[in-house]
Amino acid sequence: MDIEELKLYDLEDENGELTDEEAKRARFRLLGPIGQAHNIVVHIGGSAARTDVFRNVAGRLIPMNNRTRWNSWYNMLLVLLLLKGKVEEYCDKYEDELEEDLLSREDWKKVEMIKDFLAPFSRATLATEGDSVSIDRTLFNTDILIKHLQETTDEIKKKKDEESNDFLIRLNAAHKVLDNYYQKPDISPFYAAALVLNPMFRTRFINLHWPRKWGAPALAKVKKLRERTIGLRVSCS
Repeated sequence: MDIEELKLYDLEDENGELTDEEAKRARFRLLGPIGQAHNIVVHIGGSAARTDVFRNVAGRLIPMNNRTRWNSWYNMLLVLLLLKGKVEEYCDKYEDELEEDLLSREDWKKVEMIKDFLAPFSRATLATEGDSVSIDRTLFNTDILIKHLQETTDEIKKKKDEESNDFLIRLNAAHKVLDNYYQKPDISPFYAAALVLNPMFRTRFINLHWPRKWGAPALAKVKKLRERTIGLRVSCS
């Protein structure tokens, strides 16, 4: 399932057009093991009886991923992996109903790999919550995530197998989103200015950590902002 298909799914689901539960499960299977994991969690919560069965087996439930909560996929996969043995016990009980969503040993490895990849995003979200968090701190965490994305991409490229290529396609899509965002002509200069004005970062941070195609235009906008601000002060004095 690519990004456009996910957008279509969200739209159809939001409009109430996806009423066939099997059609929903089939859509999520296109995501691979994490889609199968999603379907297992949906199955657990699909009836009060099954919910009670799993709670009695595992002692707790697995949080469901959704569109409105940051890091909901990470939280779901984290708990799923913590309760792996209990999940497999539950799946054995409902094997006929979950036949197409059962996770193999290799599937579990992929789920763990994706969970590990998402972990820094969860930490960054927690680090940038609250009213006291400044723009420069948010950008600093964003840059850490960009570095994490690049390091993961470089690592995946070395594997050169079909499954890694599938993950690489998604990583490249993430890079494209970042490229489009950081190079938007209308992006506010205040973001880069927040870094430049922080004594911990200054322009050296942008020069060291931002690709030139992002950094040069951003610093040019900061320079223009500074000139406009100085001009405004002079005209008001």
